[in-house]
Amino acid sequence: MEYPSAYIPIDRRLALRDQHPIPDRGTGTVLFADLSDFTALTETFFRVLGPKRGVERLTAQLNAIYGALIDAVAAERGSVVGFSGDALTCWFDDDPGQRAAQAAVRIQQRMVEWRTIVITEQLTASFAVKIGLAHGPVRRFVVGDQQIQYLDVLAGSLLEQVMQAERYARRGEIIATSAVIAALGAAAVLDDWRQPDFAVLTAVTSTTPVEPWPPIDPELPNVATRPWLLGPVYRHITSVQSQFLAEIRPLVALFLRFTGIDYDADPAAGAKLDALTRRVQHI
Repeated sequence: MEYPSAYIPIDRRLALRDQHPIPDRGTGTVLFADLSDFTALTETFFRVLGPKRGVERLTAQLNAIYGALIDAVAAERGSVVGFSGDALTCWFDDDPGQRAAQAAVRIQQRMVEWRTIVITEQLTASFAVKIGLAHGPVRRFVVGDQQIQYLDVLAGSLLEQVMQAERYARRGEIIATSAVIAALGAAAVLDDWRQPDFAVLTAVTSTTPVEPWPPIDPELPNVATRPWLLGPVYRHITSVQSQFLAEIRPLVALFLRFTGIDYDADPAAGAKLDALTRRVQHI
């Protein structure tokens, strides 16, 4: 059986275990990693191997890739705060950019293993990751109805910066803002500047030792973990059928975009986002 608490960001798990809050304001570095060609590869697996074998192969492949990405982030004392489709948003608290940059380089080194993926003897494919890095202040909230699902959210203009950095990246590249490059100093190896504030980072020449995350029990009490997962997902994970969580289902996806909350300046931003999230969840 999988542990439900494994789906909660590691720093949030530690906060829940030790019963201390995570401040809603912090300064650090955000790493945004986006898998390239994910949709096309998914369709290829299903078309060539069929729905059953295709989902099994794809799940095994994604587990290996995401496992490597998450391990690289955790090794530099970062936390994966959220998944959005085939992308990861990661937070490195109190980091001017060194730890996040080291994690980004480590991720790209690991991705070499998946440059060529054999689907059949005649057909191959590849995975690649585009990464954006941005340093600065951020807001962090827990929003949502505990009877439906809590969501861990990073917000603020820093998220817009890191998304813009990732948009400048090509397959296999790391794009860092000028604030991150300034913090790295002479340790930053650059290939090019895409814009005055965004550079292609290829390596970090000197690394800083990182204190590892403290040990954490694999499982937290149900009362602490249950609100963080949707009910059907929680029941899958805690049942003997949890290995069948990956499956093909017909569905409709709805993306909702809204504006009007000033996360950086409004002290009530968290309460406003929470109210909106709960309303949407209930609808």
